[in-house]
Amino acid sequence: MKNKLSQLSKQILIILFALIAFSANTKAENPTKWILHSEQNGVQVYYRYENCDDNVNDIHQQMVILKFVNTTNQNLSVEWDLEAYYNDICTTCGKKDKEQHFSTQLSAGETKIGNFENRVTQKELLIFAKFTKMESKVKLTKFNLANMKISIL
Repeated sequence: MKNKLSQLSKQILIILFALIAFSANTKAENPTKWILHSEQNGVQVYYRYENCDDNVNDIHQQMVILKFVNTTNQNLSVEWDLEAYYNDICTTCGKKDKEQHFSTQLSAGETKIGNFENRVTQKELLIFAKFTKMESKVKLTKFNLANMKISIL
């Protein structure tokens, strides 16, 4: 009897550990989960990684998709400088050019989400992470939206 209980306990533990491991992996790889990057003066900034494929143009990339949420009842302008670290080296830090300075406008209560389909008109809401179809040695390891300024329109 004790031997059967011992075997049953072992089986239950194995199933329990498998469920916990599966749950942890699912959460880590869930592309729909938004992660809060920062919150300032009524603006929340979230991000997630997403694989983006354009088969017609043979573009296969992983991008960081940004989501801005205006939690106020006022129209706002948001400005920031992108600090992008590729292979742990900031390739955009300290640059004084306009290429790494971005802005967006949010109506009261509005949410804006980046979209790979609109990558030309929404470049401020997307950050290149890595190529996915070919072997790439360049990979986004960290990013920051620095010098964020929020003003009322």
